[in-house]
Amino acid sequence: MRSPPMRTCPQEATLTDFLAGLLSEEHRTHVLAHMESCADCRWVLAAGEGAGALSSAPEVVAKEPLPPLLLPGATVSRYVVRERLGSGAMGVVHAADDPELGRRVALKVLRPEGRQREELQQRLLREAQALARLSHPNVVTLYDVGTFGDGVFLAMALVEGTTLAEWMKQPRPWKEVLRVFLEAGKGLAAAHAAGLVHRDFKPANALLGKDGRVFVTDFGIARLLHQEEGASLQEHAEPPVTPMGQLTRTGQLLGTPAYIAPELVRGQRADARSDEFSFCVALHEALFGARPFQGETLKELVQSSEQGRLSPPKRDVKVPARVRRAVLRGLSAKPEERFPTMQSLLAALAPPPHRRLVPLLVTTALAGMMGILAAYGTTAQRREASCEQDAEKVAVAWSPARRERVRAAFLATDVASAAQAWEKFAAVLDAHTAQWRALRTEACRAATGDTADQARQTAACLDARLWQIAAVTEVLEKADAQTVQNARQLAVSLEGLVGCRDTPGLSSRPQPPDDLRAQVDEARHKLALAHAHLVSHRFKEGLAMTSALLEEMKGLGYKPLEAEVFLAHGTFLGGLNKTKEAEAFFYQALWAAEAAGDEETEARTWLELIWVAGEEQSRPDEAEKLVRHAQAAVERLGRERFPDITTELHSRLSSLREHQGHLAEAEKEALQGLEFSRRRNGPDSLRTPNLLHQLGRIRFVQGRYEDALRLHRQALELRERVLGPDNPALVTSYNRVATASLEMGRHAEAVSAWRKALALQEASSNPEITPLGTVLLNLAGVSRIEGRLEEARSMIERARAIFERARGPNHLTVSFAFSEQAVVSNEAGQSTEALALATEALERVRRGLGPDTTRAALPLTVRGQVHLKARRFPEARRDLLDALKLLEEAHGLEGGRTVTVLLPLAELALATRAPAEALTYCERARKVTEKVQGPESVDSASALTCTGKAHLALGTAAQAIPLLERARRIQTRWGDPGDAEAAGRTAFLLARALLETRSAPDRARALAMAEEARTRLESVGVRGRSELQKVLAWQRREVKR
Repeated sequence: MRSPPMRTCPQEATLTDFLAGLLSEEHRTHVLAHMESCADCRWVLAAGEGAGALSSAPEVVAKEPLPPLLLPGATVSRYVVRERLGSGAMGVVHAADDPELGRRVALKVLRPEGRQREELQQRLLREAQALARLSHPNVVTLYDVGTFGDGVFLAMALVEGTTLAEWMKQPRPWKEVLRVFLEAGKGLAAAHAAGLVHRDFKPANALLGKDGRVFVTDFGIARLLHQEEGASLQEHAEPPVTPMGQLTRTGQLLGTPAYIAPELVRGQRADARSDEFSFCVALHEALFGARPFQGETLKELVQSSEQGRLSPPKRDVKVPARVRRAVLRGLSAKPEERFPTMQSLLAALAPPPHRRLVPLLVTTALAGMMGILAAYGTTAQRREASCEQDAEKVAVAWSPARRERVRAAFLATDVASAAQAWEKFAAVLDAHTAQWRALRTEACRAATGDTADQARQTAACLDARLWQIAAVTEVLEKADAQTVQNARQLAVSLEGLVGCRDTPGLSSRPQPPDDLRAQVDEARHKLALAHAHLVSHRFKEGLAMTSALLEEMKGLGYKPLEAEVFLAHGTFLGGLNKTKEAEAFFYQALWAAEAAGDEETEARTWLELIWVAGEEQSRPDEAEKLVRHAQAAVERLGRERFPDITTELHSRLSSLREHQGHLAEAEKEALQGLEFSRRRNGPDSLRTPNLLHQLGRIRFVQGRYEDALRLHRQALELRERVLGPDNPALVTSYNRVATASLEMGRHAEAVSAWRKALALQEASSNPEITPLGTVLLNLAGVSRIEGRLEEARSMIERARAIFERARGPNHLTVSFAFSEQAVVSNEAGQSTEALALATEALERVRRGLGPDTTRAALPLTVRGQVHLKARRFPEARRDLLDALKLLEEAHGLEGGRTVTVLLPLAELALATRAPAEALTYCERARKVTEKVQGPESVDSASALTCTGKAHLALGTAAQAIPLLERARRIQTRWGDPGDAEAAGRTAFLLARALLETRSAPDRARALAMAEEARTRLESVGVRGRSELQKVLAWQRREVKR
């Protein structure tokens, strides 16, 4: 039964409590019922967070009861709820544990109501996007964002403390109030510098930690300062009576009524000065115990603020006149009469610096002082004009004319998603350049007195960032289809600007002497342009630019520039798979950086050397030295100074340890990198999903396939959100999702993901590139396992051709494709062709990486298996032992990759009637797989089958049975086995063991296992033909008994 409506309008405090979610359910229902019949109150609520919940009030009360609270122990994504912390109209906040990273977080879950559910979800997602743009000590840190049922969740830093609203309930000394609000103001200023306006600042949206630190939070209605608004509101002389539906649709008029700036009620756009007004309302309330303006309705409240009718203070506080003046100016009804920026307001509120008072002889100096003041006024005007001129340098990178040229270039590509890509890119560039302009102006104004040196460093840092912006837009002016597809990556690659202000000396490049500045600046601009080519995967174009720069810089003798150019040149060579040449340039970069004292370039170069020497060329001893150097360089540089470098260190070390088979260390590095990236890089960073993929790969090798699939899906969702659903960069993500799905027996899902990847790549502007080759190889693997060998052969040949064109004839991927072709030919019974292909694979990889490369282990193993099947046993032993030696050198005696050779060596021993030797190899393989991958992995099943087969050969069938039962259980735990041929072999061995055991032969089950083996082997065609003949002969023999 519905509650009767209230007879009188609720007080403003009641509406505020309603918005904050502080009312009891019964009281809240009464307020909702009143709203249905009171247009004035609906208007008031339209100004607050509750607008979405009220625009369909009858439906809310009748059909949308509040969802049940999350109980302790409930899970949201990977987070485990522990207790409820509070709630508001936007959602409920819980304390929760993150078991993956071992920390407590604040988990905010959207509480959707009525027909505004989608709008509320979008508002909460905007909170995440807004927070992601901020990295500041006075802004709450966002770790993660995702969906939960029909809602959305945010995982944020858990601040132990209270809200400013609670803190303000007790009178505080004015100095303490000022300290607290200055910190909150710095958080708002950081938001403005990031191109955002909060639009709902109030004491309830700021947290005071136990350590005294203040955090601004709840950016759910924040908006890009320069983002285009929706349909504009009509301006009214006074608040209209029933405009709520329109207002909630546009989303412009949001913010709790008592703190809202009057211009927002009149329908004007919110900007930084709107936050300034809200801030000063809250500061006035904290200082004097009362808000500055009072009114029973929104109309009265707005009239009070417009007419400047201040309410009398509740407390008699002796606040300095400068503070009163600053607060009153911030409360001006007209935005133009307030401070131009939040920074200006904070400067006016801050205590003045201590200076010695120098007595002035007024009688003799009054006229001179007047002249000085006049001159000062003229100088200040000139400085302001100069600062405005400096800020307009942004037009070099993003003028209206260039903006239009880039738009035209996008649309001229005829790419289906060009218009959408343009809109997203333009929004990012508009906000980024607006932030640059604001920070550059601020730095110019501060370039006097004690702050002059820091301001000059900030300006130099910002000017360097401007080169990067200009380089990106210059590339996009000549956009083709490939560039458009990489536009989002280009936008994400832009370096943050706030660091130039907060830590300018730590964020800027070494600066040349004045006589070299012009030449160095020009070279750095070209380097920025080359970097844009790198992000766009235009390696040849970038290499041409750095090759020219190598010549141009020869006569300069400026070491920091040499280091930067050498590093860039090596990076492009690495992108073109010329790893040996790349390594030589990386060392030149390192020496130049060390000579110049350029710690940033030095750290970046060590990371590249870990990849090129440790992974690509598999030199383990040297890799360990490189790791130590890289770790020391990053520590010396400072882990927090360059988040991208620290994240990349964890990523590179994790990848190296995985390559070496040290999975525990690889997992540790990936988890640390993931935690750091989520904290410092924000949810729009592609580094976070890349680390999720890395962790997924490790879990896959560990045999933790469900975890691997979950992580790969998370990475895919994040990358899809950042890049868009049709971006070819998603091919890698789909590829990894498919691989994990296949291992779990989800064959249809795996093939679907690979087909999606194939479609994305083939629809791209440059389809015949290496990601397509990788997808083709994986699909070929599925076809081979299922016995469609000719289909597999065709796809491998296409993949090999792609790799040869993209990476050259002797690249590792080309050798891998030859090896795969050899496997297919061997399974098809084409021994001569298989031998030739395996030998070609071996020669190619040795030509590319040197005669002693450990990467030769794979083609040696494949060639050994070809010899084994052809019963050329001495040749098989030679190749397999050579492969094992290489893997032991690279990964140690217990390296996980040794299993790929140990198992065929066991088969060789069995074929040469040496079952005891075979058992030794099988047991070693079993020990390695269980240590590295865990006891439930596919390789563990293969090692168990191997051990069971060896016991059968030794005549100990009773010992073979439990091993083969375990292997079969692992192979079939997801339903149909991933490899029916391998599962058929295991089933047949189990059938034999069940009959050959002397204690209690189980003839019925043995026959059933043989029939299972026959069915599985028949399903894979020619692949299973040899083993199938053995099964059929055994069945005929047993039937006669």
